[in-house]
Amino acid sequence: MPDTAEVLLQRTLINVSKLDEYVAYGRDELLEAGEDVVEHAVSGENGMRKLQEAMKILIKTKEKLHGYQKSVERIKTQWKNGELGEDSNLSEILEADIKAKEEELENTDLFQHDYMTSFIAQMQSIKQDAPLLTSAGDIECVSEETTAKKCPITQTTMVHPVQNILCKHRYEQEAILAHIKQCSRRRKAAKCPFPGCKSNVEATNLKDVK
Repeated sequence: MPDTAEVLLQRTLINVSKLDEYVAYGRDELLEAGEDVVEHAVSGENGMRKLQEAMKILIKTKEKLHGYQKSVERIKTQWKNGELGEDSNLSEILEADIKAKEEELENTDLFQHDYMTSFIAQMQSIKQDAPLLTSAGDIECVSEETTAKKCPITQTTMVHPVQNILCKHRYEQEAILAHIKQCSRRRKAAKCPFPGCKSNVEATNLKDVK
């Protein structure tokens, strides 16, 4: 790895730092939007849930950025110490670290992250009974009636519902098949799109709901 590559790695770290600033800005925007929902009853419970889902995406982005940053810093250190040479495949190292971080996030309770706990605290400071999800368990307790009628992908009433025999969640048939196909193209296992669910979903695991 020539010296110029080390300079590029340093520039990468600077860019990651800038992206982290954008994530922090996004967090502030979600906090402001949440205040509007609570104070002016804008969009109600559904609006708040969408904001919390957006916050979860922001948390994952932030943690992935931090994981990438640590990986680059480690590679720089290993290069300086002679642990890596010009024949080292840095791309593979980075990809492996990113994949490990993504797997870690799959098993992380995002409701315990500082971004989410501060969001919940700020909304409750405005209105104690604000329509918030305060734990991953709350997501699993969404009423059966709502789950049975509304597709988590299209967010509309299902016309031809199918059920995942693994987790029992239901989806609009056309939407879930498109989801599975898209994941297959990316060579990724399709996950149940229901918020908080970690089950896989395959076409062979779907059954018609009469």
